[in-house]
Amino acid sequence: HERVEAYGTIDELNSIIGIVITFLKQSPIFTNQSDINFEKINNLIINLTQISNLLFNLGSDLATPMNPPPKFEVPRLTLDNITTLE
Repeated sequence: HERVEAYGTIDELNSIIGIVITFLKQSPIFTNQSDINFEKINNLIINLTQISNLLFNLGSDLATPMNPPPKFEVPRLTLDNITTLE
């Protein structure tokens, strides 16, 4: 089923992003805040974290049908979120 395949694909991508974030946080550039590239790495980590959060919400959104309505609040992606991911 396409929906289940999408869950797996999103989860795999999110895992890879997590590995990249961990690698970046352990890099000498990130640990040395006086490095000229520190700000670039820090911004990349911030952007990847935002993407990871949106992907997590996308997985929840896909896993929770609109009908019947869920008995709990589910974060739904907005058009702005989709534009960010694109």
